[in-house]
Formats: sequence, structure tokens, C-alpha cells
Amino acid sequence: ANELVGGPLSKIVVEEDAGQLTSIFSEQLLDKVGSATFRARRKDGRVVWLESTARAVGADDGSGEVEIHLSSRDVSIRKQAEALEQGRALVLQMIAENRPLPEVLEWLVRMVEQQYPAAHASAVLLADGRLEHTAPSLPQSFKDVLDNHLLRFAAGLCSDSTKGGTEVIHSDMQTDERWSMLWEAAAKHQLTTSWSILVHSSSGDVLGMFAVYHK
Repeated sequence: ANELVGGPLSKIVVEEDAGQLTSIFSEQLLDKVGSATFRARRKDGRVVWLESTARAVGADDGSGEVEIHLSSRDVSIRKQAEALEQGRALVLQMIAENRPLPEVLEWLVRMVEQQYPAAHASAVLLADGRLEHTAPSLPQSFKDVLDNHLLRFAAGLCSDSTKGGTEVIHSDMQTDERWSMLWEAAAKHQLTTSWSILVHSSSGDVLGMFAVYHK
């Protein structure tokens, strides 16, 4: 905590949310309680949501100086749940409006990436005998290599699934033989693990795959 003394708010508060925090300090009326919800950076660089309450308190010595007492709590889990529910509602609305499938898939991918900012997500759909791959934030050179081997890779996962494998497939991208054709490309972008889930139709046929890649 001593590292923050005397430092600017911008050191810990996400720039877009700085106004939320400074607004509760603007009037400094004694015994006035203000509150704000904003994003802050931890020492390790991770961003969390904080809900803070501030109160201006006069000094006991009668000097007229005012102290700001601030208490905060981490509400990241609540904010993530709210964002997920908002995203889910929007996806359902897009489907009801018959929006183009690639547009819906891209929104789903971005919704997952909002929940896991350090990860890259992708959606693969088997449509009309071909694979459509939506991955807006995946490094382009890695996506190009993956696209070249996508059919073979997807077939391997489907084979594992039909043999009774788990629906959620965790892969160490540097050692898993299913990723052998992508080891070099994954290492170039420091992608180390992948979580994949196959999407099935009501009859059990594989329709596609959703994957999240982590560094």
C-alpha cells in the first residue's frame, strides 16, 4: 500500500473509469458519503472491478483539513456475471432477428474474451460441407496455419469424442500430438494451452467446436 502513497490515480484506475472515482471526491462535504464502481489494476497487472464508498471527515484538531476515508470491495465476479447475462440476452436477440450466423458467432467469441481478457477464443462451424472459422483476436499467422490444418484437427477431436472422450478437451499445445502440426506457430505466439468443446446437434452429430487459447 505504501507504494501508492502520493501517486496519481492513473497508476491504479483504468483511464476510462477515472471520472467515476474522482466524482466522489469533487465536493468533499463533511459526512457526505459517495460511491463509485470502477476498474482498477492490481500490482500483477490484472484488472479487477472495485465498488468504493468514500466519506469526507474533518480533522480532530480543528485545523479545517479534510480527510477522505475510502473503503473498497472486489465485485469482479458480480460484474462478470452481469456482462455474461447481457451478452447472452443480446445473442438471443440477434438470433430472433435472424442476423447472419458469422455475426452471431463473432459476438459469442468476443463475449468469451471479455470474460477472459488474456485469452483468445474461436468458433468453428461445419456448414454446407465446409468449416467456417471465427477468431477475431487470434494472431493472424497462427490462424492461417490453423486454418490449413483445421479439418484434420477437428476430425481428430471428433474421433476422440466418439471413443467416449470428455466433451471439454484440455490440450498442452506444446506436447499434445493433436497439435503437432501447430507446435511451431503456437510457440511463436506463446500459446501454451487450449480448452475445446465440441458442439453437437440434437441427434448427436458434431456441428462445430468452440476453443479458448491461453498463453
